[in-house]
Amino acid sequence: MATIEVSPLGDGQTRVTHGGSGNTFETDSSPEWGGGGRSFSATDLVAAGLGACIGSSIATPLERRGIDLSGVRVSVDKTVGTDPKRIEHLAVTIEVPVAEDPTLEKVLLKVSGLCPVGRSLDCGESVHVVFTG
Repeated sequence: MATIEVSPLGDGQTRVTHGGSGNTFETDSSPEWGGGGRSFSATDLVAAGLGACIGSSIATPLERRGIDLSGVRVSVDKTVGTDPKRIEHLAVTIEVPVAEDPTLEKVLLKVSGLCPVGRSLDCGESVHVVFTG
C-alpha cells in the first residue's frame, strides 16, 4: 500500500509527498477553479496517472517485440465539465512509430484496458483508447 500525503499551501496549491520515497511535487488548481494554473491540477494528475499506467502496461509487449520505446508516446486529452464539476472524458492515444501491425494494435489495446487506473475510474464509457502507428 502506498501513502500519499497532501499539504494545502493556499491559493489553490498543494504539496504532494510520496510516502515511500519522500519525493514531492506541487499542484495548482486551474484558473477557472480559482488557482493560478502554475502546475498540474488534481484532474491533470488523474489523466497523468492513466497515461503513466497505460504507458507502463504497454512497455512489456513492445519490448518483447524488440520495439524501441524512444518513439512511443501515450497522450491523454482530458475534458472537464462544469455541471457537475468532474472529468467528463479521457481520450487516450497510443502512438507507436512502427509498420502497421493489427496484431500489435490488438495486444496494446487489450493490455491498456487492463491498466488498474483505468479500471478504477468510475466513468463508464468516458475513457476511450485509440492506437496510431
